[in-house]
Amino acid sequence: MAFAATLGAFTDELVEIVTSVSAQSDPERFDVLKDSALRGIRSHNFLRTNHFQVRNELDGLEERFRIFNRDALADALRRRLDTLAQFSNKWNPEMLHFLLQLSDQPTQKSKLRDLELLKVPDEDPEPPLTWEDVAKEDGWDQDRDLWKSVDFADDSSDGGYVDTKSDASVEKSQDTSLSSVEERYRRQPTDYLATIRNEDQKLKTVQETQSWRYQSLPRNGNGRSQKTPVSELQAVREVFFMLRGLDSTLFNEQSAPCTKYNLDHASWEVYHNILGALGKARRQLAILRRFAKQHQNIPLIQVFQDAIEKRVLTFDRELSKMEAQFVDIKQDVLVQEPSLQFENSSAFGPGSFMPFSEIFNETFENWMQSKHHAAASTLRQALFESYNLWSVLDDLRHVYLMCNGSQSDALAFSIFGNIDLLNSKWHDRFGLTEVAREAHNTVLDADRIAVTVTEEHRESVVHEVRRTVRKGLPGVTISYHLPWPIQIVLSNESLEHYQAVFTLLLQLRRAHYMTHKHRLKTDGVAETSHDQATFYRLRSKLIWFCSSLQSYLTTLVIGPLMTELRESLQQAADIDDLAAVHSTIMRRMIDEACLGSKLDLIHQCILDILDLTIRLEDARQQEYERAEEMKEISRLSMISSPRKSRRGRYVHPSEEEDESFLAEQDRSVLIQDAEKTYADVLVEIGAELDRHLKFMCGGLRGAARASGKDAAVKWDTLAEMLEVGVVQDRGRFNTQLYA
Repeated sequence: MAFAATLGAFTDELVEIVTSVSAQSDPERFDVLKDSALRGIRSHNFLRTNHFQVRNELDGLEERFRIFNRDALADALRRRLDTLAQFSNKWNPEMLHFLLQLSDQPTQKSKLRDLELLKVPDEDPEPPLTWEDVAKEDGWDQDRDLWKSVDFADDSSDGGYVDTKSDASVEKSQDTSLSSVEERYRRQPTDYLATIRNEDQKLKTVQETQSWRYQSLPRNGNGRSQKTPVSELQAVREVFFMLRGLDSTLFNEQSAPCTKYNLDHASWEVYHNILGALGKARRQLAILRRFAKQHQNIPLIQVFQDAIEKRVLTFDRELSKMEAQFVDIKQDVLVQEPSLQFENSSAFGPGSFMPFSEIFNETFENWMQSKHHAAASTLRQALFESYNLWSVLDDLRHVYLMCNGSQSDALAFSIFGNIDLLNSKWHDRFGLTEVAREAHNTVLDADRIAVTVTEEHRESVVHEVRRTVRKGLPGVTISYHLPWPIQIVLSNESLEHYQAVFTLLLQLRRAHYMTHKHRLKTDGVAETSHDQATFYRLRSKLIWFCSSLQSYLTTLVIGPLMTELRESLQQAADIDDLAAVHSTIMRRMIDEACLGSKLDLIHQCILDILDLTIRLEDARQQEYERAEEMKEISRLSMISSPRKSRRGRYVHPSEEEDESFLAEQDRSVLIQDAEKTYADVLVEIGAELDRHLKFMCGGLRGAARASGKDAAVKWDTLAEMLEVGVVQDRGRFNTQLYA
C-alpha cells in the first residue's frame, strides 16, 4: 500500500508537470491522464540498463580525457568510479547512464574545480574561546591594577605595586630627544639607491631589440603584407625557449613556425624547414616532460620516470651552456684572412711584374677551389645517399614521362572515361589525386603526388573538352612534392618542362584511346561498304601516326636523354654542375619533343592531327546512329523483323560505357558535322591529315637545316618517319583515295 501511495503521488506530480492539468482545474481529464500514466508505468516491459555498455562508455570517457591532455580530470573520474564500486546498489548502472545522457561535451566543458561544489560544507563551528571571554566570565576584565608592573626592590613590600606611567613618559621623552640628535647620522633606505647613468637610453635599447614581437606586419608598395624579419640571434634565443618547453614568439602552440616572421637573409622555405625540424624535436621532448610530471604508483615506473627526468635535466643544462655563449659574449670574434701560400704562386716567378691585387685574387681563388672541392663532395654525397636523388629522378620518370604504360593508363583512362561520359566533375582534384596515387603506389611514395586542373580549363564546358585535346587536358597538372634539398638541383623551370612533356603524352594517349575505343564484331564473313573501307583506311593511318610519334618520343627522345642524364650526374663535380646538367637535359627534351618556341607551328599541327581522331570517331558514331534509325523505320514500315546482316558492326557505346548515364545526356552536342554526309566528312578528314603530314615533314626538314642544335638530327629523323604516310599527287593533295 505504501508503494502504491508513493507511486500515485509521483504520478500526480508527473501529470501536472507534463500536461499542465491539475485535479483542481480539470478533474475528469486529470483522472484520465493519471490512469493512462499508471497503466503505462505498471505494465512497462523496458529492459534494464546494460551495465557493460555503461562501463565501456565511462572507460571511453576517461580515455578521451587523457587524449585531450586532461589527466587530472581522468584521475578524478577513476577515483570516484572505484569508490562507487565499493557500494553495492542495483540501480547504479541506471543512475550512471542517466548522468551520461545528461552530459554535454564533457571533454571540452568539464572543469576540475566544479568538483569542489559537490562537497558538503561543514557545519558552522562554535566560536573559539578567547581571553576576553575568560576575563568576562571570571570578572577580572575591569581590574586595571592587574596589569600594573610589580616593583621587586629591597625596600618595597612583596605586594606593592608601582605605577610606571610617569617613568614610561620620561623614557619616551628621552628616546625622542636621542632620535632627533642621531637622526642626521642615521642612513635612510633611499641613501642606498644606486645612481645609474643613461638609464633611459638603456631601457630604450632593450625596448627596441624586443619591438619585433609586437610591431605590425610591414607592407610592400602594392599594399600587401610582408613577413617581419628577425635576426639569427633572435631566432636562436626563441629556439632555446621553445626546446625548454617555454612559450616562444616564433612558434605556435603546436610547435610549428609562425607565418608572420622570417629570417632577414633567407627564403621562407629554408626558414620553415629548419624551424619545422626543430619544432618536431620539441614535440617529442614534450612527451617526455609530461611523463616526468605525472604521478606514478608502480616502483619500476617510478625508477624509469626518475631516469627520464634526469636526462631531461641534463639536456636543459646543455641548452643553458649553449645559450650562455650568446648571452654573455666576452669578446668579438674577428674573422681573419686564411694564410695564403704566395710562394707557391707562379706570379712570384722570375721576371713577374703582376700587381699585388691580381696575385692576391689568383691565390685566393685557388685556395677557395681547394676548400670548395671537399665541401661540394660532401653535399653531393648527401644528395645521392641521404636524400635519394636517384630515386627521385626515377619517380619523376614514372609520374611525368609515363615510363610505365599500365600505370599511366590507369590515370589517363579514368580522365578520358569521365570526359566521354560528359561528367561535369571530371576535374575533381580529390578523385584525380586518389586515382594517381593508386596507380603509382607500388613503385613510389604515392602520398607525394597531387593532381589538379587549372582554373582556366575547369571553366571549359565538358562538351568542348571532349571535342579537342586542346581544352581540359593541358590543364591537368601533376605536383610531386620534392624534399627541399632536392629542389636545389631540380629547379621550377625543369619541373615546368616535365609538365609540358606530360601534357603532350596525355594528349597522345587521348588519340590512342579514341582510335581503339570500339572494336569490330563480325558474324561469319565481314562485308564492308565503301564508306567503311575509307573509315578503316583513315583509322589505320591515324593509328600509324600516333604510334610513330609515341615511338619517337620514347625511344629517340626520352630514353636516350634519361640515360645521358644519369651518366652526366655521376660525373658532376658539385651542386651547381648537378643543377646545370639537369636543366640542360630538360631543355633539350623540350626542343627534341617539338615543344620549343621555334617549333610551335609543328606542335600545333600535331594537335590538329590528334583532334582528327576525335572527329573521325564522332562521325562514325553519328553514322551508326543514323543507320540504326533507318533500320527501325524500315522495320516499322514493313512490320517485320529484318534479316540478320552478316556484315561486321561496331560495338555500341552502351556496351563499354555506362548506358544509364549516357541515356540522360543530350548527345546532339557531340555532333561536329551535323550538316555534312558521312562520306564528305571522311574526305575532309583524309585531306586534312595529308596536308598536316606534308606540312610537318617540310617544317621539320627546314628547321633541321636552319638549326645548329643537337635536336636537329632528331627532327630530321622524325621527318623521315612521317614521310612514309605522306600522300602526294603532283603537288596536290589526293582526295580521290578518300572519295
